[in-house]
Amino acid sequence: DGLLNLQGCTFASGGLTIGSTGSFTGFGIVSGSVDNTGGITASGGALYIPGAISGSGSLTVDAGSSLSLAGGTPGAVNNSGVIYDTAGLLDIHALSGTGTLVVQSGGTLDLAGASSETIVFAGTNDAVTLGTPLLYSGTLAGFGIGDSLVLNGVTANSAKIVSGNK
Repeated sequence: DGLLNLQGCTFASGGLTIGSTGSFTGFGIVSGSVDNTGGITASGGALYIPGAISGSGSLTVDAGSSLSLAGGTPGAVNNSGVIYDTAGLLDIHALSGTGTLVVQSGGTLDLAGASSETIVFAGTNDAVTLGTPLLYSGTLAGFGIGDSLVLNGVTANSAKIVSGNK
């Protein structure tokens, strides 16, 4: 517990644990496992966490910043920047903000609640599940061959891609 502020370097550890009253903020690279029950904030630039984040702590991305991670199940996400899911499952139950979610090649995004954020399919074989699609008012961009979009609770009789038809 406490505050760890990373300012553009690599934080290499055998494992980082952020306790329930702790916070990790900044930009740079965090190598090793991360267990978050407190809060992680990408602020001042790009924060890259190449492994999945365990724990149910919060994630925040400040405007002008980005967070790249390989999956996780955060308790709450406040995104005013860009979150990149580089691999694995990013399972978001509570999302606020006006940012962008980017699902890269082979990544999987499961968005359970309401959102107006843009979701970008940025590779091949990306997967997005909207748990409550009637509460999603954002834009889906970059959907292509090999990608999948699951709209829970919706039965479709037909589909049409408005722009970008191939």
